[in-house]
Amino acid sequence: MAQDRFATLVLENEVINDHKINLKDTLEINVNYLNNGNSPLVITKIEAHCTCTTTQFQKTPLMPGKKSKINVRIIPNSKGRFIKELYIFSNSTNSPTLLRIKANVK
Repeated sequence: MAQDRFATLVLENEVINDHKINLKDTLEINVNYLNNGNSPLVITKIEAHCTCTTTQFQKTPLMPGKKSKINVRIIPNSKGRFIKELYIFSNSTNSPTLLRIKANVK
Protein backbone atom coordinates (compact mmCIF):
# COMPACT_ATOMS: atom_id res chain seq x y z
CA MET A 1 0.00 0.00 0.00
CA ALA A 2 1.42 3.40 -0.97
CA GLN A 3 1.97 5.98 1.73
CA ASP A 4 -0.19 9.12 1.45
CA ARG A 5 1.83 12.20 0.54
CA PHE A 6 0.91 15.55 2.08
CA ALA A 7 2.40 18.84 3.24
CA THR A 8 1.50 20.42 6.59
CA LEU A 9 2.33 24.04 7.42
CA VAL A 10 2.97 24.55 11.15
CA LEU A 11 3.50 28.11 12.41
CA GLU A 12 5.92 28.59 15.32
CA ASN A 13 3.34 31.06 16.72
CA GLU A 14 -0.22 31.36 15.41
CA VAL A 15 -0.75 34.55 17.44
CA ILE A 16 1.94 37.21 17.83
CA ASN A 17 1.18 39.54 20.75
CA ASP A 18 2.08 42.79 22.41
CA HIS A 19 4.12 44.68 19.88
CA LYS A 20 4.28 48.42 20.50
CA ILE A 21 4.81 50.80 17.59
CA ASN A 22 4.57 54.50 16.83
CA LEU A 23 2.11 55.75 14.25
CA LYS A 24 3.58 55.58 10.70
CA ASP A 25 6.60 53.52 11.86
CA THR A 26 7.13 50.08 10.33
CA LEU A 27 6.55 46.94 12.38
CA GLU A 28 8.60 44.13 10.85
CA ILE A 29 8.12 40.57 12.07
CA ASN A 30 9.64 37.30 10.89
CA VAL A 31 7.26 34.38 11.39
CA ASN A 32 8.92 30.97 11.42
CA TYR A 33 7.15 27.94 10.01
CA LEU A 34 7.82 24.25 9.40
CA ASN A 35 6.73 21.72 6.81
CA ASN A 36 5.62 18.91 9.11
CA GLY A 37 4.35 16.72 6.27
CA ASN A 38 6.04 14.22 3.96
CA SER A 39 5.65 16.14 0.70
CA PRO A 40 7.03 19.55 -0.42
CA LEU A 41 5.08 22.58 0.88
CA VAL A 42 4.29 25.44 -1.51
CA ILE A 43 2.80 28.72 -0.29
CA THR A 44 0.81 30.23 -3.15
CA LYS A 45 -0.32 33.51 -1.56
CA ILE A 46 -0.85 35.34 1.71
CA GLU A 47 -3.90 37.56 2.07
CA ALA A 48 -4.05 40.48 4.47
CA HIS A 49 -7.23 42.52 4.33
CA CYS A 50 -5.39 45.82 4.73
CA THR A 51 -3.15 47.81 2.41
CA CYS A 52 -0.91 48.65 5.39
CA THR A 53 0.35 45.03 5.51
CA THR A 54 2.81 43.39 3.11
CA THR A 55 4.47 39.98 3.17
CA GLN A 56 7.44 38.19 1.63
CA PHE A 57 7.74 34.42 1.66
CA GLN A 58 9.61 31.54 0.05
CA LYS A 59 8.23 30.87 -3.43
CA THR A 60 10.09 27.58 -3.97
CA PRO A 61 8.90 24.31 -2.42
CA LEU A 62 9.89 23.73 1.22
CA MET A 63 10.99 20.14 1.71
CA PRO A 64 9.54 17.96 4.50
CA GLY A 65 11.05 18.67 7.92
CA LYS A 66 12.54 22.01 6.79
CA LYS A 67 11.87 25.48 8.22
CA SER A 68 11.50 28.88 6.61
CA LYS A 69 10.08 32.29 7.52
CA ILE A 70 7.47 34.76 6.40
CA ASN A 71 8.43 38.42 6.61
CA VAL A 72 5.49 40.65 7.60
CA ARG A 73 5.65 44.45 7.40
CA ILE A 74 2.89 46.62 8.86
CA ILE A 75 2.74 50.42 8.63
CA PRO A 76 -0.24 51.43 10.78
CA ASN A 77 -2.35 54.41 9.75
CA SER A 78 -4.24 54.99 13.01
CA LYS A 79 -3.58 54.90 16.76
CA GLY A 80 -4.86 52.25 19.14
CA ARG A 81 -4.86 48.50 19.43
CA PHE A 82 -5.15 46.37 16.30
CA ILE A 83 -5.37 42.74 15.29
CA LYS A 84 -4.20 41.87 11.76
CA GLU A 85 -5.33 38.54 10.34
CA LEU A 86 -3.29 36.99 7.56
CA TYR A 87 -4.46 33.94 5.62
CA ILE A 88 -1.68 31.72 4.28
CA PHE A 89 -2.77 29.70 1.23
CA SER A 90 -0.72 26.64 0.31
CA ASN A 91 -0.93 22.97 -0.61
CA SER A 92 -0.99 22.18 3.13
CA THR A 93 -3.65 19.96 4.65
CA ASN A 94 -4.67 22.91 6.90
CA SER A 95 -4.86 25.63 4.20
CA PRO A 96 -5.67 28.42 4.62
CA THR A 97 -3.62 28.80 7.80
CA LEU A 98 -4.52 31.79 9.98
CA LEU A 99 -1.87 34.07 11.50
CA ARG A 100 -2.89 36.86 13.91
CA ILE A 101 -0.67 39.81 14.83
CA LYS A 102 -1.71 42.04 17.74
CA ALA A 103 -0.11 45.40 18.46
CA ASN A 104 -0.67 48.77 20.05
CA VAL A 105 0.00 51.95 18.07
CA LYS A 106 1.02 55.05 20.03
